[in-house]
Parts: sequence; structure tokens; C-alpha cells
Amino acid sequence: HWRASEPPRGKPDNQWVIPGVASSRIVLKQRNAACEDLLTLWAEPFAASAAPLLGDDQAEWLRVAWNHLLDNHPHDSLCGCSIDQVHQDMIFRFDQAEDLANRIAERALRALAVAAAPRGLPEKSFVVAVANATAAPLDEVIELEIPLPDDWPTQYQEYFGYERKFGFTLRTADG
Repeated sequence: HWRASEPPRGKPDNQWVIPGVASSRIVLKQRNAACEDLLTLWAEPFAASAAPLLGDDQAEWLRVAWNHLLDNHPHDSLCGCSIDQVHQDMIFRFDQAEDLANRIAERALRALAVAAAPRGLPEKSFVVAVANATAAPLDEVIELEIPLPDDWPTQYQEYFGYERKFGFTLRTADG
């Protein structure tokens, strides 16, 4: 017989969990992590950067988004050990927090891209802005899918004639 302060004989088990909690309703934990990332890595930093362009109302929307998320943090809720209706309500609040955070981030990123875009671009041209939500510089290939409109003015026929493709030129800010 062993005392509570001592591990059982053999290899100590430091991986104990409360039964039915750590893995209960894992989707809630995943949604929580996704909402936290969306708010802390995208919505907040880019809204702060775009505040001079958009005004201060972003702070109020961020507060509402955080309130929805934090309302999901009581112990029995986030652990997944409440009644089903509590968890249905949590999904609604995750949806609200995620939707607000996405809108805030999109609005801020759009304002920053417009402010950084060069002026006097030729007709039928557009600017693509790429944002890094990390604190570290990236030195890697970034893949983008840019949907060009069907009436894009420049197209060419592929060598064997199988497919028409869009023609375009990519330029950096310095030309």
C-alpha cells in the first residue's frame, strides 16, 4: 500500500487525467484554440495596425468577440462535462466569436492593403497583399490562388491548344 505522496510501484504515471474530461467533446477544445488564434494572431494585431485608418470602433467589436469566447471558458463548459444544451450554446458563441474576428481581420487587412497600394495603376490591374501573422520573418515559398475574372483582358493558348490560360505580370512595389 502506498501513500498519496508516493507514486505506485513501478514506473510513475504522470499522464493521469480526470476520466471523461480531457477527451470529452474535443471539437469544443479545437474550436476554442482556433478562435483564440484567430483573435490573437489576426484580428487584434491587424486591427491595432489599421486603427488610424479605421477608427477606434474595432476595439468594441474585439471586446464583443472576446466576450463570446470567454463565455465558453467556465470549467464544466470547456472541459466538455456539462449537459448537451450548454455545449450547443457554446458552438453558437464560438461561431459568433469566429465570425466577428474574421470580419475584423478582413476589414483591417483590406484597409492596410489599400493604404499600401501604389497609386496610378493601369486599368484592369489590382494589388495582392500578403500578411504574416507571426512575429518572425518568413523566408519560404507562399502559394496563393488568385481568381482572375473570366473577362480578363490577356489570355493565351497553351502550346498544344488544350487550354486557354490567363496572361499577367507580377511586379514588386519598385517595379
